[in-house]
Amino acid sequence: MVLTTAGLLAGVLPAHAHTHSSPVAQNQPEAPEEITADPKATLDFGKTALSSLAGPTPGIKEPSINASGSVREKAGPPASDPAVDDAETAANAVVDDPGIFLGAPLSSMSTASGFGYRLSPLTGASELHTGLDLAASCSTQVLASQNGTVVEAGWSQYGGGNRIVIDHGNGLKSTYNHLSVIGAFTGQTVGRGELIGNAGTTGNSTGCHPHFEVLLNDAVVDPFGWL
Repeated sequence: MVLTTAGLLAGVLPAHAHTHSSPVAQNQPEAPEEITADPKATLDFGKTALSSLAGPTPGIKEPSINASGSVREKAGPPASDPAVDDAETAANAVVDDPGIFLGAPLSSMSTASGFGYRLSPLTGASELHTGLDLAASCSTQVLASQNGTVVEAGWSQYGGGNRIVIDHGNGLKSTYNHLSVIGAFTGQTVGRGELIGNAGTTGNSTGCHPHFEVLLNDAVVDPFGWL
């Protein structure tokens, strides 16, 4: 006797499963009985050997299997990564609003060293230069590149010297480093083009210049993409 998969899924057993079979000729196998299953029958694997847990496995969709053997996934929205979604939302909000793009932090801007890998002028080793070094003499006025709130104003222990950080919203921030004078305070609201300090050579610096950075979701990006 042969049982098909459909028969097992539907829970159907042949009528003569518990009776004696009729005698048959020697070496003549008994013809299998055709088993009919309900085509709508499903088997829920939520608590089978597919999972060692007592209940459905967290984070794993439980499939249903049709009597024909095909898999039918339970309907539901596609999986997404909240961290990625938040970053994309912030980036799109900035790009879609032209008013959030940044202005020059100096009245006349010339780049002495750009964003990217370079040989450090202090150690000679390769390093990621996280912003723009702008050519400027000592005491040159440094301007807020966009409206925002000052979230940091003071000495940076990481080489920036006198440093100001402005939060422009939507995950976008700008930083101003190596200042000789800090002209803003934490919590202050500033406007685009407002004087916030003066160029200097404080911190890890070999001469007067402002080091200007742009951060998106607290990760440094090339400032030229935002100016």
